[in-house]
Amino acid sequence: MDQDAAALNALTGNVLLTDPPGLPTALPGFFYPTTVTPLLGAGGMPGVLIDAIADAEPGGVNVLLNPIDGLPITTDALGNPRVDGNDARNIGAVQLTLAPHLVVGGTSSQKVDLAWSRPLDPSAGGPITGYEVCYGTGTPPDPSTMGTACPGTGPTVIGTPGDPAATDGSVSGLTNGTQYWFLVRGVNPGPGPWSNVPTAIPLGSPGVPSPAAIPGAGAVAVSWAAVSGGGSAVTGYQVLYRPAGTSSWQHFIDTTGLTATVTGLTNGTTYEFGVFATLSSGDVSALGTTQATPGKLAQVPVAGCAMAPKQLPRKGAKRLQKAGCITNAGQRVKVKVNCGPTNRGDLKYCKVIRKKNGKVKIRTFGYKLKIKVTWKAKATSDYTKYKKKRKYKT
Repeated sequence: MDQDAAALNALTGNVLLTDPPGLPTALPGFFYPTTVTPLLGAGGMPGVLIDAIADAEPGGVNVLLNPIDGLPITTDALGNPRVDGNDARNIGAVQLTLAPHLVVGGTSSQKVDLAWSRPLDPSAGGPITGYEVCYGTGTPPDPSTMGTACPGTGPTVIGTPGDPAATDGSVSGLTNGTQYWFLVRGVNPGPGPWSNVPTAIPLGSPGVPSPAAIPGAGAVAVSWAAVSGGGSAVTGYQVLYRPAGTSSWQHFIDTTGLTATVTGLTNGTTYEFGVFATLSSGDVSALGTTQATPGKLAQVPVAGCAMAPKQLPRKGAKRLQKAGCITNAGQRVKVKVNCGPTNRGDLKYCKVIRKKNGKVKIRTFGYKLKIKVTWKAKATSDYTKYKKKRKYKT
């Protein structure tokens, strides 16, 4: 049936809600279910809006209909049944006033914070003395059909025993990353009806990546170990960078791996690199940082192919370089030998023997000599030049 303010006035004989004292104002700090329906009464004294409409079940004379589709409205603003067991309904947005309305106040590692509205005291048994909580995992139960038993963990006391105005509490010892459902009810000391059934997933703090950086020419290789999501799945990592001492981060890459080489950097400039984890919950970890300065890499012979012996014999032969000697930049290593005094006619103080495969050997003939040997390779765009000198006396 359609019920405007005048129709409700005629049906109930009550004053209009727009008449004094009117609707109370929802103030900050008030739990909203206590303000969406005013004049509910308290302390076992139902207000004038409670069960004011009789024969209100579907098919009844005073069933509440949706003006859009004409179908019965079966739940109130909080999702509770719109009609009590006596086939009567309240005037206003909330129906089941003997049951608390439960909300999740927050989550943290292994803990969920709960808050609920203070329900009306029952008409028999005395005022509410406290609250009990029931919780579990899996499919949430239906509080309208589950009876008084708790199908999960509990019921256990929550809030402050003996204080019905203490309408918040926490459930701890939970498993991070697991979804839980929760129910609360008042006791006096017998149990009242269960609340609605909100769900929540406790989550711990995710781990913070600890990146390491290896500089290269115009680039820095950044790596890190996998971190825990604190109960959420780690979906990937984001890598950022900026010149050290500046405030604006630049995004380099999103990756599911544990390494990234940041390119396009200026050699000689120190950079800061940041890595954070992204989580399936939509959250992110804190940022882990490190610093490095890109520049040309040192060029060195591969596998010690430039021999550089500690001593040279006064008479005899010594190898100075292995065959096919190259550097880590792929450059050929060249050997220069200065053996003085220099050759005079057919008299030879030393002889450098070079093979086509790159092997280099020196032979001496029994003279006291000062010998200088230089190994070198040209610089490349990514590597510095290589040059090593050794002086010998025979």
